[in-house]
Amino acid sequence: MARLTTAQLDARLLLDFEVASAMSCPVMGVSAHRSLADARASRQAIRTKSEGNLARFYRVEYRIRTLAGPGKYMPSTTVVFDLLANGNYPLSEPACWVVSRPMPWSPHFKEGAVICISEEFWVDARGEILLGHLLAHIARLLNWDEVARGGGYVGWNGEAIRYWQCELGEKPITPGLKYPVPDPRLTHRLPGRTVTFRSARPAPPAVFRGQCGR
Repeated sequence: MARLTTAQLDARLLLDFEVASAMSCPVMGVSAHRSLADARASRQAIRTKSEGNLARFYRVEYRIRTLAGPGKYMPSTTVVFDLLANGNYPLSEPACWVVSRPMPWSPHFKEGAVICISEEFWVDARGEILLGHLLAHIARLLNWDEVARGGGYVGWNGEAIRYWQCELGEKPITPGLKYPVPDPRLTHRLPGRTVTFRSARPAPPAVFRGQCGR
């Protein structure tokens, strides 16, 4: 598998820092950090572009209503991202996991495990999407508004899928939620760069079939 040079990786990490930082908004609070310990403790955030390439870890507070159990909701979820966890960023996917409690009640979230972001979302893109696209993807997962899946998918929580399908009518928890998106003035401003990235396509509505006798 190909690997970025040190200079290319620094450029990619700086681009991720600029794009992700600009996405911080009332729906999603983003902070960048040098270490996992700092990200977990929400301390010593990187705030300047001059240090953006040192940002390996991110802490994101999603202020999005999501399921905590049948008929139970919580107003926010905090997630930590480790960009280099799988050894060959951006070709290998970052690791991300929930550090707040309770744990979201969803097929993508589980105690003691990283968030299941789906292989096709990151690995199949071959490094051509940004951290900012992943941040928005997690927002969709929390709102039950994600890329369609085939029949019979249960992930880590088939019961939650059945509840969403049968009780919530297969709709996002917050219909019409405006997700933060990467600023194209940042993602497309670097003509002739060595590593190029295409914009992520809009995600279609979620479909989990075969759970309600359908």
